[in-house]
Amino acid sequence: MDFRGKLIEQRRKCGLSQEQLAEKLGVSRQAVSRWETENTLPDAYNLKRISKLFHVSIDYLLAEDDCVQGEGKSRNGIDQDIHEASEYKRLMFWSVFLITFGLLGILVFYILSTQIPATVMLPEPVSADTVQMETNIMTQNAETLYTPQKVYSFFPFLVSYHLRGVAAGFTCLTVMGVLLLLYCLCARKGIFSIKSHILPKKKEGETI
Repeated sequence: MDFRGKLIEQRRKCGLSQEQLAEKLGVSRQAVSRWETENTLPDAYNLKRISKLFHVSIDYLLAEDDCVQGEGKSRNGIDQDIHEASEYKRLMFWSVFLITFGLLGILVFYILSTQIPATVMLPEPVSADTVQMETNIMTQNAETLYTPQKVYSFFPFLVSYHLRGVAAGFTCLTVMGVLLLLYCLCARKGIFSIKSHILPKKKEGETI
């Protein structure tokens, strides 16, 4: 099979029309038509883009004989891309879920802290004469008494109702979601591949 036949075969495997293929390659439909009908070869730049698009080697495209191994790699490459895309969507979903759930929990606690008073011990300075009269203890220094008072504040609310651990859990979930979101964004920009970190490594002679 020559280049013309392989180009038609790969295009049809991916369910692309000549116009769609031309759009992906950034060329005109007439150029794709000439490649498939007149048996003309694209330039080196377009040949490289075709190879990358269909996940086949340039040698396979230019070879005159059938390369079953190359075709298998093409199918496996497409399947891996589909699997990687699904993994990316799944990780994005969980990152958004963790961030939303964590922030929502913290927001609920904040709203409750503005509606439910917390009891805290606040200092109330008194003079030495007052302390001497109440305790019958001779002293010359000013003393400080602590009296319980009601306040509407976030952190005293958490301490008063023993919710610091729960709030810390919501904070950890939010941080985990942000880190997972950054991971997905870095993978999308090509800094590293989700496939190399998440997908199972393919053993020799095994297809995913």
